[in-house]
Amino acid sequence: MLEQKPASYLWYLLLTPMNLYTYKTNSYGGQETSSSTPIGLIVGPGLAGGNFIAASSANKKFESEILEYDIIGRVIKKGETVNGLIGIISDNYELLKLKIQ
Repeated sequence: MLEQKPASYLWYLLLTPMNLYTYKTNSYGGQETSSSTPIGLIVGPGLAGGNFIAASSANKKFESEILEYDIIGRVIKKGETVNGLIGIISDNYELLKLKIQ
């Protein structure tokens, strides 16, 4: 089934060691580090976790829509309009051709 791969969001954890440094000018005109805040401890896991949750929710919603709007095997009467989804397994993005009988 087509779904988002949440494992790719683990790359955001590489932001974890990120720090925010603030500098002040000393009496000689040079810069000194005055403080360091480890913002990566919130940013990295926050982005990874948030994207995990969003992808999981989107995958569940997509699966329920595929099941709800599945029209494979359904008989469509003459003059009837039907909206639905058809899942197709494919490894590429070729043009889709439909033949209505």
